[in-house]
Amino acid sequence: MEKSNTLIKYIIEGSIVFLSVFLSFYITDVNREKNMKERKNILLKDLSNSMIQDTLQIYSYIAEKEIILKSWNLIRDDIDSNHKILSDDEFFNEYQKGQVGRTFMSRNGIFNQMISTGNIELIENYKLKNNLIEIFNHLRARNESTSNLIDKIVYTVNIPLIDDKFRIKRNLYGEKALTATNKIESYHFNKSFYLSNRFYEVINNSLAYSSYYKVLLEEMLIIYRESIILIDLEIKK
Repeated sequence: MEKSNTLIKYIIEGSIVFLSVFLSFYITDVNREKNMKERKNILLKDLSNSMIQDTLQIYSYIAEKEIILKSWNLIRDDIDSNHKILSDDEFFNEYQKGQVGRTFMSRNGIFNQMISTGNIELIENYKLKNNLIEIFNHLRARNESTSNLIDKIVYTVNIPLIDDKFRIKRNLYGEKALTATNKIESYHFNKSFYLSNRFYEVINNSLAYSSYYKVLLEEMLIIYRESIILIDLEIKK
């Protein structure tokens, strides 16, 4: 009887110890999961704010591309009319508008932090996770390669050619000297070159690149806006 009571006592004490250890691990896991979720949500909130700023930039860049396309189309129409739509001064004004273009660069620091810390894997919404990877990996790579190609053609081929043929003198100052979007101070209108097939090719290429980049920006805008909504839903879970 005494041995039986001792065994029961050991069983009870062992069970208590086991439950204490189990509860301790359980509480630790719950707290760790809670802390990880809180950290993930903080990063997602920061990411959302960053993406909202990116979205505002994309809107402004799309508006710029629309102005650029309008200018290049007007110049092409003038060439087709044998230079009867625009005056010489109006052409150079439209030409300068067509040069004012910036390329978009996304803010990817917070996303990279989520990747390095593993917080990206805590996102429950599969669509959101895929969207973020698409934005900061695939679309970012497409944007950079397209921007580099456009910059290479515009600033190393088109602008030097046109500046030479029209004897353009620019007001080179500050950072604008690097982008060649500075004010044209003087020029000599070269009608022969203006109506040439070479210049027409430059116009068509400029229209094609600007159109493609505008479409890319619009594609990015759609997935950005969708992802911002999905981030808000993920945080509220």
